[in-house]
Amino acid sequence: MEKQEIIPVFLGAGISTYNLARFFYKEYNVKSYIFCKNYTEITNNSKFVNHIICKDMTKNARFLYYLIKFGKEHVGKKLFLMSNSDEMSNKIIYNYQYLKKYYISPCISKELARSLENKESFYKICEQHGLDYPKFITIAKENYSNFTIPFDFPVIIKPTESIEYSFLKFEGKRKVYKCYNHKEAKEFVELIYNSGYSSNLICQEYLDGDDDNCFVLNTYSSKTGKVKCMALGNIYLQTRHPRHIGNYIAIKSVYNKELCVKIKKFLEDIKYIGFANIDMKYDAKEKKFKLFEINLRLGKASSYCFPAGCNMIKVFVEDYIENNKNEQCLYADKEILWTLINPNKLKKYISNSECIKEIDELKKQKKIFYPLICKEDMSIKRLISAYSMMKEEEHCLKKYYKS
Repeated sequence: MEKQEIIPVFLGAGISTYNLARFFYKEYNVKSYIFCKNYTEITNNSKFVNHIICKDMTKNARFLYYLIKFGKEHVGKKLFLMSNSDEMSNKIIYNYQYLKKYYISPCISKELARSLENKESFYKICEQHGLDYPKFITIAKENYSNFTIPFDFPVIIKPTESIEYSFLKFEGKRKVYKCYNHKEAKEFVELIYNSGYSSNLICQEYLDGDDDNCFVLNTYSSKTGKVKCMALGNIYLQTRHPRHIGNYIAIKSVYNKELCVKIKKFLEDIKYIGFANIDMKYDAKEKKFKLFEINLRLGKASSYCFPAGCNMIKVFVEDYIENNKNEQCLYADKEILWTLINPNKLKKYISNSECIKEIDELKKQKKIFYPLICKEDMSIKRLISAYSMMKEEEHCLKKYYKS
């Protein structure tokens, strides 16, 4: 395949963008273009990317202007369009009728996207397809001052509409809210609605267990709706920063064929197309994996998939350029540790002795993947940025971590 045929295009400049650009470069020796509001530490000074600064891409008219202009400037090239955020993934789906002339970007229907993005309707779909999820109630703005919680505390409060919520700025904002009593739950609900949020909230049972009870699954479904790649990760540590709960510090790749086959059937039954990122937690009491949400893109930490045995980029490109009709699914079955910080420092924040043993063994086998450091991208400026970001993660853990 001629390398000049392919131009990866990303919306947003986060850690997932950097690593996907990294693997595009490794596989096809091409640089990626990133549309973003500002230069970011993770992608700045990288040999893998070119930045296109667009301050107003959140406005739909400007979003289309920038992308169509770029598409017209590169007619005849294969432009692979990807996003690193829910907002931009949503914009691609809702504008694909205008973008498909220029870009390759696997998209599900607007209707399916809407039903999966909303957590309340997502849980209903899970129910229909035999997938487990946490018990929950819905809280509406119209009657939020009077709600009853039918399960034990603690509980989790979170928005059903993550994109609407992401635009809000207010003191005390968190990604999710853990509440230990009804008074606290009511205060958080009032805080959210007084900030301008208008959609429903979910009040969900809290599933016991440390971070190592949490799992993430990244997948790719072909243009014909067949799941071609699945990579499961066991979360060893999450950030403790209140505004970034749910972001990962360390993941160990794992292989669970039974779970993957179950979710594979679900994705194919709903005719899903493209990348997906599914968060879940293992309920030790009921001995079940319970799904929290699905994101219509690869996750921020999805780069663990590649060293674990799933080259999502290659499968994506071959699906559209080489028209690969092989319907066999590739499962990530190699054990590696993906970590943002030094493994020795990581162990300080992990209580599970088995996880610590795994970290030591993977370090001994040199199966550690650092998403912030790449030997092919080792300029002085890049190294300074990478180690600065690692130190910032360590500082954040010291500040917010409670055993």
